Amino acid sequence: MLFRDDPDHERLRNIVNPFFSQASIKGLTGFTEQVVEHEIDKVRKMGSFDFVHDFAFRIPVTLICRVIGVPLNDADYIQSVGRKVLFPLNPQVSTEAIEQGHKAVAEFKDYLRVHLDEVKSRLAIDREESILCAMASSQREGVEVSDERFCTCAS
Repeated sequence: MLFRDDPDHERLRNIVNPFFSQASIKGLTGFTEQVVEHEIDKVRKMGSFDFVHDFAFRIPVTLICRVIGVPLNDADYIQSVGRKVLFPLNPQVSTEAIEQGHKAVAEFKDYLRVHLDEVKSRLAIDREESILCAMASSQREGVEVSDERFCTCAS
């Protein structure tokens, strides 16, 4: 969606809006508290730690995994591929960084397809569970969302 213009952006935004309902977002509050508590417990055991790397960084990337609908254990992967995809958006990056960004987009598409296939195989899909669930549910209801567009991160 980030790289789409209207009317495609609007169409995709309408598909994922159910995930961002008040009830769905409220449901993330408890999850967020659990993540913060878990990360606090981890750094307590470390003795000394880097606040940003060992604590603060872990919270948003874990939430991103939950919102997208991918395994929380994939947080390091999501962070790594995200940097590769987004870094070339900065001005004055090398051609090599841009090429790595394109490769990361292709890799991330393949990664998302695996998780999309899992969601689509479910008998029932709760559209408020994650963005992938919202999109798969809409597709199941006849909304035009091709698998290629489903997993497109850039154009």
